Amino acid sequence: MAKESKSSKTKKGGKRNKKEPWYFNWFTKNVYLAAIAILLLVFAVSLCLKVITRHNIELEVPSFENMTVAAAEQVAKSHNLRVEVIDSIHNPHLKAGSVFKQNPKAGSKVKKNRRILLTINGLSPKMVPMPYLEGYSLRQAQTELEAAQLVLGKLVYVEDIANNNVIKQFYKGRRIKPGTLIPAESEISLEVGRNSEQVSETVVIEPSENTTADGGEEAEDEDYF
Repeated sequence: MAKESKSSKTKKGGKRNKKEPWYFNWFTKNVYLAAIAILLLVFAVSLCLKVITRHNIELEVPSFENMTVAAAEQVAKSHNLRVEVIDSIHNPHLKAGSVFKQNPKAGSKVKKNRRILLTINGLSPKMVPMPYLEGYSLRQAQTELEAAQLVLGKLVYVEDIANNNVIKQFYKGRRIKPGTLIPAESEISLEVGRNSEQVSETVVIEPSENTTADGGEEAEDEDYF
């Protein structure tokens, strides 16, 4: 009777809570810990990717052409870039000291703090020696002028047996000696020979008498070639 009453009490009181196995608790805890670790790892990777992406962001290069070097430096700084002058030219048609060319070009995509290389129009002209052209054919003279960074100017044809050959060379209306230093890109005029059949009218440059381009006196009977 006592056993039955005990049993009936148990039934009446409901089911007794069974204690879960130890291995079940261990597995659950590890699953939770693994999930938390994965979430933390994903967050860390995402954060790193954001940092890397910002670090490698590309910037558009502005145009520095025709600016002064000081102005170019200010613009570069505002765009998180740097500028450096690496070369100079002399162009009489551009403002002295202004930027002539840049590398990379405007509109290019570059990384932050990229150095932009500048070529400027020099404050003082580049000086080059006048080549010896007298006696050369006109084609040869043109090649020599280009190599010397000079420009072919006015051609004056006169009657001469040296057909299509350079007889005299002039700079700013005055005869110039080979080796004289003059600004690069200067115009050089040439007196060129033509035979009598090809020359209908003789045109003559009138340089200062007995004066060369460097201001020195020239002997009356002196000839360059």
